[in-house]
Amino acid sequence: MSEPSATEPSASLLSVIEPVAPADLAAVPSRRERLAWYAGTALLALVLVSAGLRIAEQDLGAPFYYDLDSLLYLPWVKSIILHGTHWHNDRLGAPGGQELYDFPVIDYLHFAFLWVLGRLTSDVFLAYNLYYLLTYPLTALTGMAVLRWLKLSLPAAAVGALLYAFLPYHQERFQYHFFLSAYWVVPLSLVPALAICKGELLLFPLAPDGSRRFRPFAPGALWTLVVGALTASAGAYYAFFACAVYAFVGLYAVVMFHTWKAVAAAAWVIAPVVAVGVAYHYPTAAYQARNGVNPITDRGPEEAELYALKLSHLVLPATDHNVAKLSRLRALYAANRPADGESGGSLGAVGGGGLVGLLVLALFPRRRRWPEAPLAALVLFLVLLGTVGGLGSLFNLLVTAQIRAYARISVYIGFLCIFMSVWWADRFLLTRTGARARRLRYPALAALLVLGYFDQTPWGWNWFNPHGMAMVRDHAERFRADERFFRKVEEKCPGARVFCLPYVAYPESPPVQRVAAYEHARGYLLTDTLSWSFGTVKRRETDMWLKDVAFQPPEEFLRRIVVRGFDGLFIDSRGFPRKADPARSEPASAFNPIDRVHTLYADLVRKKGLTLPEVAHEDGRQFFLDLRPYRDAYRDLVGPTAFEQQATQEREWIAPLYLKGFIVYDQVDDNEQIRWGSYDAHLMFVNPADRTRRIDFSFTLGVEVDGVFHFSFSGMPGLQWPEFDLERKTDGYGHAFHNIELPPGRSTLRIRCTPPESYVPFDHRKICYSIRHLRIVEK
Repeated sequence: MSEPSATEPSASLLSVIEPVAPADLAAVPSRRERLAWYAGTALLALVLVSAGLRIAEQDLGAPFYYDLDSLLYLPWVKSIILHGTHWHNDRLGAPGGQELYDFPVIDYLHFAFLWVLGRLTSDVFLAYNLYYLLTYPLTALTGMAVLRWLKLSLPAAAVGALLYAFLPYHQERFQYHFFLSAYWVVPLSLVPALAICKGELLLFPLAPDGSRRFRPFAPGALWTLVVGALTASAGAYYAFFACAVYAFVGLYAVVMFHTWKAVAAAAWVIAPVVAVGVAYHYPTAAYQARNGVNPITDRGPEEAELYALKLSHLVLPATDHNVAKLSRLRALYAANRPADGESGGSLGAVGGGGLVGLLVLALFPRRRRWPEAPLAALVLFLVLLGTVGGLGSLFNLLVTAQIRAYARISVYIGFLCIFMSVWWADRFLLTRTGARARRLRYPALAALLVLGYFDQTPWGWNWFNPHGMAMVRDHAERFRADERFFRKVEEKCPGARVFCLPYVAYPESPPVQRVAAYEHARGYLLTDTLSWSFGTVKRRETDMWLKDVAFQPPEEFLRRIVVRGFDGLFIDSRGFPRKADPARSEPASAFNPIDRVHTLYADLVRKKGLTLPEVAHEDGRQFFLDLRPYRDAYRDLVGPTAFEQQATQEREWIAPLYLKGFIVYDQVDDNEQIRWGSYDAHLMFVNPADRTRRIDFSFTLGVEVDGVFHFSFSGMPGLQWPEFDLERKTDGYGHAFHNIELPPGRSTLRIRCTPPESYVPFDHRKICYSIRHLRIVEK
């Protein structure tokens, strides 16, 4: 992109009616002036966010937000900074290690910035906070560059860029959705789309003789490849929305300009986004080709309704608005609303005004005029794509449901609407004549910035408010308390392998009692040598072993984890029922087992009252128990040979993996999750030993509706599997297969179910039966 000048010809190459742009009405700024405006805008953005968060009073070595999804991002950031990759982490997911190939994260652009910051500071959490703060000036800079390319005057571009950087969306995402708050690539990703809307067809630049020849190496074609790569590297959601925008503007330009070259230009812009995205997913494809497809993030089409955009969200005031009446209005709307999974997205008064104006123009078009006409069409498309029951819902139903949170498209709508509002204001101020009008231009733009900033940032609630930042300080204090606890744990048992209770699946699991999904990640974040059982991807073999062990009776649970090599046990009592009877014979995860573990150790060594070495958290609810004395006593009791035999048995535990075609819900029957199977499901058996083993296995099949369901089995060579029919029965039907040879590695049993013709599945995954009580016995 280049700065416009007053003498440049119109950028339109076709028949767009383009009025005189604001930049063409203002004096041409010098390079020094432009540099000063860009630097000043970035600096002001940094000052505003620093003052708003009262940075001078914050602990920059502690994350601003230390809960929920922030604990999902932070381990990736630490792994990137320390090891240069997030795909594999040896200190999570013990005893097997964490491998994220089933849960691909492709935010490589953000990882690169974090890696660089990690080279500048040795503190992972400081780098994490610094990048969040930098997302404000980065967004202001990219926004201003694009607004200048769109021919706003320098001061108006600065105002629009700052308002865009401080969208309510930015504060709402905070560090909770860390990478989504780094939306500074969005303005750049819109440039190719807006260029096509203007008639700049990229691959077909206008030659001096008026012809349009195919030139893939023209500057206009090449820079779109860079933009596409950046867009694909900034996260799946923004890449998807950008591609949707490109597809729409290609069709729009075909209609407006009557040339197929518009579609070719749009395809050229989409291609690098798709190509780079596919390349980023190659490790996942290669891994799953070897180990089976594990759809742990399988979404339902109905989720597009739950996390959809709402027009009301865009035009209503931001949550916790500074004006009490407006804040109450937003709260009143939000009360008891269905399908309000992502309730943010307010554009503020400036962006909201632009939205209303563009939608009015879309409904009452007068003539084909830049920029109103294409922006009105584009914004209308984005609203229809993201809204409840809109085009996105149809896309999720008919194509794929992996993109579910269409409310996030508001960050694209926000840029276009703020641009439109500021364009109108800028042009109005520049077309006024007289000395008084010229004197009022800068105060008017400053007032627009101040009022817009006041409207978009709830500084009466938290920003600039010494009491409002209590949440950040509370998170820092909890972080430091955890740091002290885990430092003591590491001093007590350096290099230890630690089992975490309660068992919490990774990723995207519901809370276990009062323990949120990623709470166990804190141990990894705050230690340097310890390895933790938490973090292995769910439904893989290590996860299945951890789950199987965690739901054993306490004595069996301890035996299995110590022979498997665990040196310590971390127990978060918030993950257990408040009231339980430890005297009952219950699984280890059914109650707070701290006292029970001490009792089992005392019984083992036959010394009443003896306890294991323990580290207690300041909150009195989290504990670490050193299991090395227990392991030594147990080894002495059974003898080294028997101990090693048991260790080998655990290492060679046959893992059943419910992969493609299975859904695992959190419903538990007799401490066992119920697995639901589709018409075609894959049950994989992993034999980690280097020998063929003979096994018997059994399970219970059940169907929930009337009718005859036909089952057949295949996929394991050399075995003849019977076919049979099932009808509904209260306790299901048990099935057993005997004397099966299981070779080393992975063996897949393919289960096919043919339901009755009248059967209607209860969701898109075509679930038609349940499988439970799977038992594997080696002969």
